[in-house]
Amino acid sequence: VRAVLSDRVMRNVMMRVALFVLPASSLWSLMPLIARDQLDWDSRGYGYLVGAVGVGAVAAAVVLPHLRSKLGNDRTTCLAMCTFAIGLASLATFPNRAVAMLAMLVTGASWMMTLTTLNATAQVSLPNEIRARGMACYLSSLAGAMAVGAWWWGMVASAMSLEFTQLAAAATLPLFAAPGRWLPTHKQD
Repeated sequence: VRAVLSDRVMRNVMMRVALFVLPASSLWSLMPLIARDQLDWDSRGYGYLVGAVGVGAVAAAVVLPHLRSKLGNDRTTCLAMCTFAIGLASLATFPNRAVAMLAMLVTGASWMMTLTTLNATAQVSLPNEIRARGMACYLSSLAGAMAVGAWWWGMVASAMSLEFTQLAAAATLPLFAAPGRWLPTHKQD
């Protein structure tokens, strides 16, 4: 862990994963409620939402290499985080099934672009002898942020409303994307 944390790029990748997943986990933790309470869908409708996330992720895989070559990893990650926020805000603002399906496509694409870009950066930033340990740290950062985020957004939804919680998480994403400027995921010369 000490070797992984001493690498600036890897440390920044793990922080950026946490900064994305903390607010983005609201989607995963609230999706059953979104399907049932907001869209009046049963388990089949929930399956449609999850399927749309998957379709969005697959579609993003096609454009991701082009996007990263044009923007670089840091800007791609920032753009994907902000796009995820738009999808999440759309769910809260326009609670109908057609918009929800489009929002799920957007969030699926954004989820995949953010995590794939950060994952690839993590894999290439460390020497071979500590790469596996580095990826374990990366996955721990992701899993920890997912657990804390799901707990937090569940608490907010219990205290406030489902729509408020989605909008709050959506508003948090661009704020958490901004530090990407000071947390570069590339080696500086």
